[in-house]
Amino acid sequence: MRGEHQARRVTALMTLCAGGLVFVGLSHWWTEGQGLSRQTQVRLEELEKGQRQVMRVVGELDTRTTNLAASQASTERRVDDLLPLSARWIPLEAGGNEQWDLAAAGRAQVQFLSTSESGVSIFRLQNRGVEADLALPVGSAIEAVDDLGSKRRVYVTTLHRVAQDRDGKARAALISQVVREE
Repeated sequence: MRGEHQARRVTALMTLCAGGLVFVGLSHWWTEGQGLSRQTQVRLEELEKGQRQVMRVVGELDTRTTNLAASQASTERRVDDLLPLSARWIPLEAGGNEQWDLAAAGRAQVQFLSTSESGVSIFRLQNRGVEADLALPVGSAIEAVDDLGSKRRVYVTTLHRVAQDRDGKARAALISQVVREE
């Protein structure tokens, strides 16, 4: 999204520069027959040279913006590859929730409740190890233990990241639910 906005700005700047070159060219053509002074001709040539430099810089910035957007997309794909397969997006709106079927470990559910004044999302976690309302900052994990006597089942709920809209408001949370036995 940000890359598209920058690309539009670069395109607009390139269009403006091209218009400036056309204007300078037309004014040069128009006044050429009217006996321009040498000083005016030198100044016009300097302006044209400056316009070409601006166009070159704009072209370089456009290339950098394109490369940056591609690099960002590649990084996001690599991060997604590292996430557990159980990671799912939960809408950060009233009623936003997700359930996981954890085979012998039963079901787990995570439901969005609200956002604290400090911007931390509050969720209701439900599984065989816990039923609680907890604040989950980005990057945090909550472990709940179901003691089965000879072994323990550990439910790990992790908030990996939060997606934001164009205004910077949180709109969805990427959460995973994993069970391991010890």
